[in-house]
Amino acid sequence: QHPLHSRFRYQIVYTERGVSLYNITSLSETFEYLTQVTDGLLLLHKAGFVHRDLSPGNIIVVNRKAKISDLEFAKARKVADLQSLTEQRMGSSQAIVDTCTGTLNFTAVEVVEGCYMFTLLGMMEQTRTFLYTPLHDYESVWWIATWVIFSCTSNTATDSTATRNRLFMHRASSFKDHTFRRYGSALPEELQPLVKILDDMRKTLCREYIAYEGSFDRSLILDMVPALITHLQDLVEVAKGIGIEPLQEDGGEAVGGGKIESNKGVTGDGAGGWWNSNSPQVVPGFIHNYVE
Repeated sequence: QHPLHSRFRYQIVYTERGVSLYNITSLSETFEYLTQVTDGLLLLHKAGFVHRDLSPGNIIVVNRKAKISDLEFAKARKVADLQSLTEQRMGSSQAIVDTCTGTLNFTAVEVVEGCYMFTLLGMMEQTRTFLYTPLHDYESVWWIATWVIFSCTSNTATDSTATRNRLFMHRASSFKDHTFRRYGSALPEELQPLVKILDDMRKTLCREYIAYEGSFDRSLILDMVPALITHLQDLVEVAKGIGIEPLQEDGGEAVGGGKIESNKGVTGDGAGGWWNSNSPQVVPGFIHNYVE
């Protein structure tokens, strides 16, 4: 046996078979899996890593348990790294810039902009330093939940594609400047309670950004996670009884008339649409990386 080498990329083959979050046809189950993902992210962050590429395609459900997959862009993020941000503001550290990774629709708005947007000092220093923080992973969970609600065709709802596209074209203002509810008000009445909970979750994240980016104190994020989980659990309860059809590329047809057929599924890349596939999302022996 050869020891692991830091300069080689390793992939692990698992025998379990699962499906991505794209395949789930129940809103309540989708939010339950996102709750599990949030728990998983907390463990990942406590271990000193950030994921940097969270999307529905990277959440694999096996035996009703969500697993965080695709750690290709995961990066060690030590407390000392974040402390260096404070030193940078004091002028005693060299500039540090993280490259932007992830799928645009689910990437934190600060990561896309390349600056800290919730403090004036952070915006002024956007060309000097920017590090991906654990908080950005949690924002991705919010964007996934938002995408699902705005992309789904509920049992009695009309198509909300146009509204979703407008929201995602203005992601920064929708998240940071409190225009999210304006887009949400265009959704069917039965989805309005979910929109309100999502807006409350967004406000929790924004308040955390304001507090966190003043000191980059990691403990502040750890204290916030239970509140995020509570928001997701509220989504689970409210969403019970609301079914969704498989999400799909505009103009396409869902597999099985809104149901997942045996050995079929709806898979996607999360970037530009959802499409039909005649093969499982994950098959036995498929090369796959994930953490529970």
